[in-house]
Amino acid sequence: MTTFFFVRHGQTAANKAGLKQGTINTPNTYLTDLGKEQARELADHFDFSQLDRLFVSPLVRTKQTAEILNKKASCRWKLMTGCLKSHTVIGTGRKMPN
Repeated sequence: MTTFFFVRHGQTAANKAGLKQGTINTPNTYLTDLGKEQARELADHFDFSQLDRLFVSPLVRTKQTAEILNKKASCRWKLMTGCLKSHTVIGTGRKMPN
């Protein structure tokens, strides 16, 4: 049986500001220091023994997260251009409602 684990990227400046990121790929959407620490924390506590491959969207924040995780996982990873948020296009770059 195939098992999938879905991991969200770490914090970005846009997250911290409460902005919808969608598919924006600018420095504001790259991992913050906290986001990198979140990824390292996951890497330190996740059991990679059953992991065969990482599938990663082409956004910098997701690649940054995958690179940090893969320091522990040491497995192949594949860039998946079809793995983008398609449901958040409306309002991208705007504040999220409270």
